Amino acid sequence: MRFLVLSAIFLNFSYIAQAETKANSEQEYIPYAYEVMDKFKREVREQLGLVCIGDGERMSRDVDQIQIILQGPYEVTVKEARELHVKCTEKLALLMNTDEKIRPFLRKYPADHENASVSISFKEKVNRAPLISDVCSVFEARNKIFYNRRERESGHLTSIKEEPYEEAVKIVHGSGSAN
Repeated sequence: MRFLVLSAIFLNFSYIAQAETKANSEQEYIPYAYEVMDKFKREVREQLGLVCIGDGERMSRDVDQIQIILQGPYEVTVKEARELHVKCTEKLALLMNTDEKIRPFLRKYPADHENASVSISFKEKVNRAPLISDVCSVFEARNKIFYNRRERESGHLTSIKEEPYEEAVKIVHGSGSAN
């Protein structure tokens, strides 16, 4: 009987030690994800003048998605917002795919726009009614890009356009129509 109790205790401790080791190794990728985020933030600030105002991730046991929220200090049209959104999304996915440390932990390789989530808001001119083409935010959800503007009187966001992500990519890279 004593042997069974000691065996059960030993097996229990062995299981706990293995679980702790596994949990620690699963957390190994978190610093790598933040290194990728920091590099991305630095590059878009230097190259595009966009500043990070928030970030996040979906990483329970691996890196499923990196999320970055950017702000531009300038006004943009739908065409400009589309180009910035696609460029930033592609840049973040490329950084995820080419970083040797994070790559083994990516849930999906190569990572794409579903794994590299970018939202961008833009400053608006004060004391001027927004034009129909003015965009105050652009983001992707459900494989579509959504473009919004702010209504001057109510302050509410109004959707002015949505398009499939793949169509936006075609337009930006010159193989689609720019509606």
